Amino acid sequence: MLQTVKMENTRIIADHQAILQEEQKMMTQTFQEQNLLLDAAHASITSELQTVQNEKTQLQVHLDHLILEHNQCIQKAQEAEKRATVQKELLESTIARLQGDLEASMKEKKSLLEEKDRLQKEVGGGRFFTSWLWVVILF
Repeated sequence: MLQTVKMENTRIIADHQAILQEEQKMMTQTFQEQNLLLDAAHASITSELQTVQNEKTQLQVHLDHLILEHNQCIQKAQEAEKRATVQKELLESTIARLQGDLEASMKEKKSLLEEKDRLQKEVGGGRFFTSWLWVVILF
């Protein structure tokens, strides 16, 4: 009987060991499958991260280019504004000078017209003719 119990225990132990080995095999296989899934997920995430980093780099380069363009546009606008201001000042001074010239010309015209009227009156009044006649007679 002791022999039978020992054999039964040995069989039970052997069965348990076989079951444990099978479970350990299944666990090892499950861990390996999960490990493969984790590796695949890691590779996918790493690839996606690399793609995002590349896109970020491209966007940064594009942003830097746009900032440079924007700064150039601002500089050109400021330069154009300065040129427009200088041109406006030049035009204003030219207008002021021309207005002064016009006023002087108008005064000169008025003066010349007054002189013309005076001379015409002298000629018409005979004083000029008489004065000229005396000059001719004296010579």
